[in-house]
Amino acid sequence: MRISSNSNLLIGTTTDSGAKLNVVGGATTNVDIATFGNSNSVSKIKLSLDGVGSSKLTMLDASNN
Repeated sequence: MRISSNSNLLIGTTTDSGAKLNVVGGATTNVDIATFGNSNSVSKIKLSLDGVGSSKLTMLDASNN
């Protein structure tokens, strides 16, 4: 993790894409890129790559549906 000369946060990469937050996963398929959870450490929002490398955004409600 580093902050670029343009004040952008880079995680998993050293290449500044111009985005304020640039996160690169360690694989091209079947990987969770980022998760956001509640105080019980339950993931409620997950950004991942599926088995063919397509992006997938999962958002769960209070019942984890």
